[in-house]
Amino acid sequence: MVVSKYVNVEGASLHYLSREEESAENPLLIMFHGFPENAHTWEALMAILPTSLDIIAPDLPGYHLSSPLPNETDYQVPSLISRMAAFIEKVQKGRKVILLGHDWGGQ
Repeated sequence: MVVSKYVNVEGASLHYLSREEESAENPLLIMFHGFPENAHTWEALMAILPTSLDIIAPDLPGYHLSSPLPNETDYQVPSLISRMAAFIEKVQKGRKVILLGHDWGGQ
């Protein structure tokens, strides 16, 4: 079942969709959406991927249910990469991580 969750990353509330067993044996697939989409872009795919994968799809900062960032420079690629790396550290929980990105989410 896909559920909505939130995590605080560097002062911003990030929303994400989650289909997780949170088993240390399951790799974690993190899917980043493109512009101007949101995490729900991946919902149909999340439903059909094998249950041997834990899956997370975040709303990137400033998109849909994730809070906006305070400065325009926070939306530059180096800043977003830093924030997404911090997001991954918070949700990884020791699992192997596989990243999938589309459009802006794949830069």
